Amino acid sequence: MTDNEFLKMFNLLYDYLAGSLWRVREDLWTAKIPDYTGSSKSWHPALSIRKRPLISLESIPMLYGTSSESGGRIRIKGISAEYGPEHITHFGKRLVPFSPADFTCTAKKSGRLTGRMSDIKPVSVNFDKRRITDDEMKQVEFWMKMRGLWK
Repeated sequence: MTDNEFLKMFNLLYDYLAGSLWRVREDLWTAKIPDYTGSSKSWHPALSIRKRPLISLESIPMLYGTSSESGGRIRIKGISAEYGPEHITHFGKRLVPFSPADFTCTAKKSGRLTGRMSDIKPVSVNFDKRRITDDEMKQVEFWMKMRGLWK
């Protein structure tokens, strides 16, 4: 498969643009964030801030999500059925680039994490909440503008 064919398929199959929510395996976070030692969880959420569709094999920037208030200024509710609709996840402290291959390859560590078939992928769809709300997106846009990432 050529890079162009891969990109066409990737753009068709994945909603990875700003506001989409993802589950990222903990082993991938520890590989991508130099000072991150990991946690007892098997995955942490990610929030995409990619503004435009891919036209080459470039990165998809995502924000790391955590329950800790020190995790960032962007506050998103209800991303995990496990914690319920009022639970707040914070984003904005750690910005990490992911490649399209992170979404499509099989994870290096063995097995599923929670019984979801998608957990064999290093980055998988967050089925509990796939996208943030319009009001939550305003927080992302403000965060991006304050950092000069969106004009």
